[in-house]
Amino acid sequence: MDSIDELREKSFLVLQRIYELCSQWSQRVDLMLYGQTLIAVPLGLNSASFGVVLHHLAEEGFIDRASGSISITTRGVRELMRRAPEQSHAVQNIMMIHQAVQSNIQQGSQGSIQSVVLSNKEGREELQKLLSAIRQAMPQLQLESERQIELEADLQTLEAQTRSPHPKPSIVHECLLSVRNILEGAAGGALGVGLVQAVVKLLGG
Repeated sequence: MDSIDELREKSFLVLQRIYELCSQWSQRVDLMLYGQTLIAVPLGLNSASFGVVLHHLAEEGFIDRASGSISITTRGVRELMRRAPEQSHAVQNIMMIHQAVQSNIQQGSQGSIQSVVLSNKEGREELQKLLSAIRQAMPQLQLESERQIELEADLQTLEAQTRSPHPKPSIVHECLLSVRNILEGAAGGALGVGLVQAVVKLLGG
């Protein structure tokens, strides 16, 4: 069994790897098929240590485990963004893509990571307009304090992605999902409904 410090370090690398696989393939990664070969083994984790790491990440809310598959959560994406600058030396960019899996697989058009395209000026401008509209509408949405803080964090992350020369599709996707969920539970009548519809459109729905 690895030491606590080693497991803590490798937890970050496992989270990074899950993020990479979710970005390359789809929203979820089959744990039974690819957990050992594409995550545990390349990072030097035995089955026991890998299980401990996954349990820790799930307990912290960084990943979602269901029906033998895993995916990174919005909270997990934020943790990567928070820790990446201080641990950039430890991040391993393991580009091992299984031959049988296409990197552009989508689980239907609605909500798929590839549906949000920021590689062109028009896509960035569309997202920027939406973010501006949401900010202007925030006073009318009557959000609870915690939800307002969460929405602000999502908006700041999305704004940073629109300014990035290399935006991360999965980060944009996860944040837009979070924004949609917050707006769906907000007041604001037709205004809130219109914003939700605009978010869904960007998500490919």
